[in-house]
Amino acid sequence: MGDTTPTKVRRRHSGVAVAVVGVCVVVVLVACLGLLPTVSASPAPEEPRNGIENETFHALWSKTPNGAYSDADTTPEELRNRSDVSFQQPLDAVEVWNHNEYKRFPLTGDDVSVAPSGTTTQSSPDTAGPHQNGWIKDGYIELFAVSPSTKLHRSPGDTVTYVPQNGTVIAHLDYRYEPPPPPYTSTNGNTRITWYDKDSEIDSVRVNGISKTPTSTIYHEYSGPSHGSYSISVRATFTAEITKMTERKICPANQSCYWKSTNTTYTDELSVTDSTSVEVYDPVITGAHSQLNDSTTDIELGASEPWQGVELPSNETVLTNWRYFAGRDTDWDGLNINTNAGSSPSYTLPSNPPAQPLQTHAFPSSFGSTAETDSFSETQLLNADGPGYNPPLLPGGVDIDPVDSQYNTTAGFAFRASLSPTANLTAYGLVNGYRREIPVAALTEKFYTNTTLNATVTNQTNAQMTVAFELTDNATGAPVDTSGTSGRIEIGGKQVDTNASGQAVATVPNAPMTAEYQPSPYYETFDHYRPSSATVLPEPVIGSFTSVLNDVFTIVFLFGLFFSPLFILDRILDADIWPPWKNVWRELF
Repeated sequence: MGDTTPTKVRRRHSGVAVAVVGVCVVVVLVACLGLLPTVSASPAPEEPRNGIENETFHALWSKTPNGAYSDADTTPEELRNRSDVSFQQPLDAVEVWNHNEYKRFPLTGDDVSVAPSGTTTQSSPDTAGPHQNGWIKDGYIELFAVSPSTKLHRSPGDTVTYVPQNGTVIAHLDYRYEPPPPPYTSTNGNTRITWYDKDSEIDSVRVNGISKTPTSTIYHEYSGPSHGSYSISVRATFTAEITKMTERKICPANQSCYWKSTNTTYTDELSVTDSTSVEVYDPVITGAHSQLNDSTTDIELGASEPWQGVELPSNETVLTNWRYFAGRDTDWDGLNINTNAGSSPSYTLPSNPPAQPLQTHAFPSSFGSTAETDSFSETQLLNADGPGYNPPLLPGGVDIDPVDSQYNTTAGFAFRASLSPTANLTAYGLVNGYRREIPVAALTEKFYTNTTLNATVTNQTNAQMTVAFELTDNATGAPVDTSGTSGRIEIGGKQVDTNASGQAVATVPNAPMTAEYQPSPYYETFDHYRPSSATVLPEPVIGSFTSVLNDVFTIVFLFGLFFSPLFILDRILDADIWPPWKNVWRELF
């Protein structure tokens, strides 16, 4: 945490006396001298700075119109002119940029206020005349960055800014002090009034209610709540003082006249605030594993918040549907410069662009979930699923195509990989810096269980047969219920579910066939079963062609079974007994 002791930063003046002047004089001066903001518009930076390498630097400006880069003579510059770049993970470069770029914002004197062009400034109320109120002009405080953070574009009207529990708030503030114009002293008979311009100051600065040293730049390391949504807020109070000295001429009898004075100090105050709504990012990741063999594992993982994906020990990655781009805050593209009437401002416009913050954005990619693997890898994405949303609208100037129709986020996915039971996975989140180690052994283990499928023909005709099934768990003998899952028994082109008793019935064509149990994928149910099958052989139907063939086959079989021994004996013993009916034939004829 940074310094939290409040100290006053004063902008002292020369103590020049000022006198009462009508409001109309101030209005005339404003009109004549043109006290309107001077805007200095600047495009996104064209040259790398803040320690960012050239290739990375030119990929950070997705909200810049294509073709805006004036001198594209390298590949990164040409790519920047043609399109915007998306990334598979949040960039460290965004945080490096913001933690250095804020130092470029100009510091000014009390006669000038320099504000980002998209900022609305405020002035203290002029309720009691220009000599008592309304001396603080164009005051503001503006959040520069909350680092790290990621703005998620989920659907139209559904944008969330995720932040970690601990991070950094960077903000800028400024104002100008415009004391009443001359004359400084007025005399009315025996009364003389003189106004003294005393001083102005940044009286206090607070970040989420915590007092900070009141300076023009805030760099605050915060610690927020552990979960939920809240508002990160900054507040500054500016004060100014003017002293009114009232002198009355007193002339005692027979004595010299003298002036007796009394002083009254008037204070002007202006408080300004800025805030942004955020949600603490700390997703809970859960899952299960099923060991196919010593080297192959099925993994299923899910997260309570949108997330990036996991990295395997082989450096392969399985990614969700979210991708990222970086873009500047266009409210900081230029400077509004407000000066006092008739003054020579202490501020000179810089030749380089002003400070410009960057923001990481996440959007649903049309690529969906992917497995980034080696060409010979066994890693494969089996399934990805999550709630459905309409495609979001990205900020103007972003030339990156998100999904263009209703899509499903990747709340969870399942994949198969060459992993040992002792391997560790690394999960990454949407916010830069989020990283969690996930031991495979710490995940819920699902076991593959063998099953037995029994099939019995209970009724049949020449055209069809009714088959009754019974499906059981080999390990426990319990029935397997497929209702409510994608597991099915398939036979003759039909699919049937078993009930709570593990039983099912199907009517199919009357013919020999095989019934197969196809279990649900392991990531859909807690109990993971292996496939099983059963052969179905219908009984012949009397009078049918099949029945006739069966009868002929039975007669031939029995004939051969009875007469084959006689034939063999006749050949071995030469007993003249074959065929056995030859003597009967002779007697008859």
